[in-house]
Amino acid sequence: QYEDKDFYEEHKQIILHTEEKEIIYEVVAAFRSQVYRKKDTVFKFYKFFQADNQAQFDDFYKNIKKLSIYDTGVTAEFGDNFITLSTCAYHVENGRFVVVAKEVGTGNTYLPIER
Repeated sequence: QYEDKDFYEEHKQIILHTEEKEIIYEVVAAFRSQVYRKKDTVFKFYKFFQADNQAQFDDFYKNIKKLSIYDTGVTAEFGDNFITLSTCAYHVENGRFVVVAKEVGTGNTYLPIER
């Protein structure tokens, strides 16, 4: 539903619940994309896992901000941690709708689960 800016305005944060704690993220970008052929020389959001240097980060950040369908006003910098959520979309073959958010903090911490 992040294609709708009104939905984003009411859901600016994503909270990931792990066994140990909550991790809080703020949405940086939301955009349509697709899974491309190997030979296509375009930005492939799904190939990004970690920026090892400023140049890699700048390329990732520039592309997600350019693709975003609205400006969230959230900025990021080299060293930030991100989560990328992707779901099928039907605007093109192998289409995807993508939400990228950066980690901004932690919430509740949970006691370890006994097994």
